Amino acid sequence: MKRQLAAIIVAGLLSANSYAAEYSGWTSIEQISLGWGSKRVNLMLKDEMPDPLDCSDANSMVQADENAPNLDHILSIALTAHSAGKEVNLVIDDENCSAGGNIRLLSLLIR
Repeated sequence: MKRQLAAIIVAGLLSANSYAAEYSGWTSIEQISLGWGSKRVNLMLKDEMPDPLDCSDANSMVQADENAPNLDHILSIALTAHSAGKEVNLVIDDENCSAGGNIRLLSLLIR
């Protein structure tokens, strides 16, 4: 399957020791919240991925630490691309879903 990406922005939002599983899925942005709360930036996602774990809700929350490198820039790019009608996908790590945790953003793909 060929995919032409306008940009691949890898967000180093997980430290080397913060994840054990490397399952990643694809989602599409439904709503982006640029507001900070409890030192977090939230992206509301529409779930479109096959899910081997327990995150079966229609909407899932991705949380990224506000101190992550270039996070403001990454969110700005995502919002601009989404507003322009581009397809915006997120590569995620959802290893904590079955324990009631949050999906974490690994990288952002725009085409």
